[in-house]
Amino acid sequence: MTLAPAALTGIGVVAGDHARAAMLLALMDGRAYAASGLVRVATAALQTANSHLRGLGDAGLVAVQRDASATIAWHRRR
Repeated sequence: MTLAPAALTGIGVVAGDHARAAMLLALMDGRAYAASGLVRVATAALQTANSHLRGLGDAGLVAVQRDASATIAWHRRR
């Protein structure tokens, strides 16, 4: 099995922060969550949770949809 550097990037994004890891673990149950709901899991401010979701989305680990009133995220299965 050969791992490409890009595959390790996502792991580094998650492993680098406890709150991000907690959010990803919550999202892995298959449901979509609002960022405001993930605040409780991450024990972080809403702005911080949104930033973490952006990082997880950039790493390809979650899908994120934003609209005028909410940010919704779900785990992106590979």
